[in-house]
Amino acid sequence: MAPTKYLGGHSDVMMGSVSTTQAAWPALRRMSDTFGNAVSADDAYLILRGARTLVSRPAGQCLTGVGRVTRLT
Repeated sequence: MAPTKYLGGHSDVMMGSVSTTQAAWPALRRMSDTFGNAVSADDAYLILRGARTLVSRPAGQCLTGVGRVTRLT
């Protein structure tokens, strides 16, 4: 998933996420602890800010897409 686009909704934050199996999780956790991969407070704030508009953005994107298809056909 790309939280930068879907959750952030703006161009001022860059973030990613990882989905894994339960078997692979311990190694991923160790790597994260070793390298210090964590979300900063500022980035967390920006993602939460963008999440507030998450519900309305897909509806607007659908309307824009329908309008473009209508003009092209």
